[in-house]
This record gives sequence, C-alpha cells and structure tokens, in this order.
Amino acid sequence: MKFVRQRSFFPMLPLFITVFVLVAHVHRILAQEAFDIVTDIKTAQAGLFAWSPDSQQFTFINTGLMISPTRSFAPQLPDPAWQTYNLTSHTITQETSVWPLQTVITSDKLIDATQDQFLYAAPNKLLFLYQQSADTPTAPTITDAAEIAIANARTGESLGLQVLSRLSFAPESPALVLWAATNNAAVFSTTSTGDEIVEALQIYHVSVISSDPLKVLVHKLNPEIDGSLYTTVEYVDDRPLAIAPAGDAVLLIGRPDPAATSNDTEGRLILWRPNEPTASLAIDTFDTEAICQAAFAPDAPTQLVVVLADGRLAQYDTLAHTVQYLNVHLGNGCMNRYFSPDGNWLAVPYNSLGQIAFLDIRRLSATGGTPLHPPMVKAGQSVILTDADSDGRAALTLDGAQSTDSDGNIVDYVWSLGAAPLVNNGQSVRLDLTREQVGTGLLFTLTITDNDGLRDTDSIKVTFAAMSPTSP
Repeated sequence: MKFVRQRSFFPMLPLFITVFVLVAHVHRILAQEAFDIVTDIKTAQAGLFAWSPDSQQFTFINTGLMISPTRSFAPQLPDPAWQTYNLTSHTITQETSVWPLQTVITSDKLIDATQDQFLYAAPNKLLFLYQQSADTPTAPTITDAAEIAIANARTGESLGLQVLSRLSFAPESPALVLWAATNNAAVFSTTSTGDEIVEALQIYHVSVISSDPLKVLVHKLNPEIDGSLYTTVEYVDDRPLAIAPAGDAVLLIGRPDPAATSNDTEGRLILWRPNEPTASLAIDTFDTEAICQAAFAPDAPTQLVVVLADGRLAQYDTLAHTVQYLNVHLGNGCMNRYFSPDGNWLAVPYNSLGQIAFLDIRRLSATGGTPLHPPMVKAGQSVILTDADSDGRAALTLDGAQSTDSDGNIVDYVWSLGAAPLVNNGQSVRLDLTREQVGTGLLFTLTITDNDGLRDTDSIKVTFAAMSPTSP
C-alpha cells in the first residue's frame, strides 16, 4: 500500500492572513480615493446631520461625547455633543451643547418661539420658519402638531401660515424645511407620522416678497401633469427632496391624487414649479422605491443628481431627457446620504463606526459617462370592449410590443392595474373581463425597464361599449 502525505494547512495560515490584510487595506485605500474628503469623525449620530445654508458646514451629534441619557434630541443638549465639520478649512469645531445652526433671536417679541425647538433659518439668518406654541384653538390632526409660522429674527414680527404640522429635525423625515440659497423661498411639508393620522402628507412652497419679508405667498402642491393631479402624498417613499437655488422649483417624490385620478398610483420623481405649474414634470425614468436622495446639480438648474439604492449616482438632464451614471459606487442601501443645499456635496457614512465622507458632485459631473436614453414605452390606444355574444364578457389583449430602446434593449415588461401587477405578466397579456369588472373604466399601466436600469411608463384606459337597448 502506498501512502500519500497530505500537506498541512496550518503552515500556510500566516500567508493567508497576510494576503487578507493586504487586500482589505488596498480595498480601503481605493474606497477612500473615491471620496474627496474622509473625516476623522468616529461617532457621528446617524440621522441627525444638518447642512448650513451656505453648504460649507456640516453639523452632527457626536455620540461619543454623550454622557447623560436622553430620549430625544433638541437644540440644547444636556452634554456638549454638537460639533461641526468645515469643508473649507477641513476642521472640526469644539463641542458645544447648543445646535451650531440655531437661529439667534435678538427680539423679545417672539414669546412663542422658544429655544427648546429647532428654528429653521434662511441663509441670511434674517427669516426663519418654526412651529408655534401647540396651544392652538384648532385641534391639530397630527399628534404634537401646531401652526407653522415665518418670523423675522431681528424685529420679532411673525406671520402664521395657517398650516398645521409637526416639523422634524431628522433629515430622513418627510417633515423637512428647505430654504433656497437666494433667501426668497422655502419648502416644508406636514408629517404623516404620529398616533392620529387624519390627513396625507402635504407639501407647501413659501415665496417671500422682497419688498416686505413677511408678505409671503403659500402654494400647496397641486400641479396637473400629463392629465394627473398631484395634490397629496401618502406613501412611505413620498417626500420633498430639494429646492432649487433660485427658489422657483421643488424636487419631490409623489403620486397622483387617488381621488382625482382613476387607478393611477405610480410614484414618480416630480419637478414642481409652484409659480408656473404647467411647466412641472413627472419623471418616470427611475423607480421611486430605489431613490435614496436627489438634488439640483450645482450650477446647472436643468440637471438633477439622484442617489440610487444600488449605490449608483445618476445625473438626469430635464431638457434632453438623458441619464449619465457618475463614476462612483456608494454601496447598496439608502441610509444617511444627504446633499448640501447647493447640490455640490454629498455626505455619506464611510464605515460602521460613524465616520463621514464627502463627495464633490461638481467634480464627478465633469467626468460623467456617455448620456443614456431611457426606453420609450407604448401601451397602445384606449380600448372599448364589445360584448359580441351578449354574455357580459369580452377578451382584452394588452401589448407593449411597440415599445423601444434606442441605445440598449428592454429587459422587463410589467403590466399593472393600480398598484397591483398582473399575475401573468410580459410584453403581451391576454385577459378575460366582465362588464362588472370594467365598470366605468379601468386604467392599465405598462412599466418597461431597459438594460441600464432606466424606466418608462404609459397607461391605457379600457371601457365597455354601452349596452344596446333591448327591444320590447
């Protein structure tokens, strides 16, 4: 019998460990080179970040400095745990117990603007939005809600906007306040969270009249785009995302008002122009469930930058309707990725320790890839079904074969009725419908996706021909 001596694994173990450490080190170096700034912050509190209006300072809570237990965060903390990172000097300020961006009120007239709530100031720090005292004669529909007001920090003059809400500091909350860089407009939303939800989330745009800072115009989200009325949002993904530097446009995720639009509940990226609602856009190119954040591109008001859940950064041209994927990958997931107000910086978590990194969007945009064209969907013409044998039934064929993709190929066809995809899906679908099922009409939507992950949607309405009168 011949024996074969087996080589032991253990002498190779140090080599394997060395290779593993080197690979991890190289991977870390390559990952760090993808970012423009990697800070030394190790314990930044996720979800409690805020940008200064000039986009140069990034405030956060350093949990490593928290000593006293606290159930909620406020502008005044029991411990000096607030800090700020300056992107120009690359320095971190000394810790403080007061939120560094909190508005300083020099007038004693604002009795209801107490320092135990966050005050959301315009870039010039003259005006700010805040939540008035909850002692309002009108019972709020949302727990802890109160009237939103605008105030002058110097004179103490204030004006209630006749909107009940509960503002939230956390950037991932839908109840945000976003000021335009020009100080002339802000956008805020009510919150759909709480124990007593009565209304869907609403989005408001506030235009400031320059001749009289407290004379404002308040617009409620209501544009009609491609025949669909966008008035309320009531899904988890729906929220405001950004306001243009000039204050004339708002970027948000929303969907048609279900009370005004039959069966159309598809979420869309909306470019809302409050002062020119007919110029608003509904963008079907991205799956809204995969959108983490979005912003107006720096120095390019017709360009949008979108962070996707698969880690890609996409730049969308609203005029050419093309997409460029920027040369960076952030990893999967949407947690804690926040654009600066000017759209030039994107703050992202660098590792699980709380370290923060920053991406220069202007640099990435300058080296963007080849523009890609989204696919073009064609669901077909509206259909009127006829009941040829008077049995109350008719066959329907849904066919998306006329859909095209100029620079790739379509990889997915999904027909849906409302929010529910059809059971048997594909480019062509055959259905057997009854007059009772169709009722006054059904709206079928076709969503196609190409090999670049870009989408397009189109809908057709299906009705039954009127019943012929029966002879006596």
